Amino acid sequence: MRGLTHWTRGVTNWTRGLTHWTRCHTLDEGSHTLDEGSHTLDEGFHTLDEGSHTLDEGSHTLDEGSHTLDEGSHTLDEGSHTLDEGSHTMDERSHTIDQGSHILADGSHTLDEGSHTPDEGSHTLDEGSHTPDEGSHTLDEGSHTLDEGSHTPD
Repeated sequence: MRGLTHWTRGVTNWTRGLTHWTRCHTLDEGSHTLDEGSHTLDEGFHTLDEGSHTLDEGSHTLDEGSHTLDEGSHTLDEGSHTLDEGSHTMDERSHTIDQGSHILADGSHTLDEGSHTPDEGSHTLDEGSHTPDEGSHTLDEGSHTLDEGSHTPD
């Protein structure tokens, strides 16, 4: 009888441990999907809050730094999407891209019709073709740098 009691306690403790482990490894509200490809999160704080967060086919890499996606739908489609060392933060300001097609692919960065306003800070576009189309394009206070590549305002 003592053996059965000891065995029962062991199973109970194992179950409690599994429940605790499960709680510690849970993704909260929202749909969190990593599909085919290489998906790597390195050192730093990586937080996905409420909403639908989807990474589709391709290589998606977040390197050292603080990477935060707040409420809403955050989608990276096919291709290679890389954030290198540093802090990548969307702060409490309003960051709005209005109607139109907004595509990042193969070094080509196109902002279509609408109001595109990055707020204070350093805003850098690296190598590639950067073409703002019709609409209001405003860069506020801070350092705004366009590096190597073709930069053509329409």
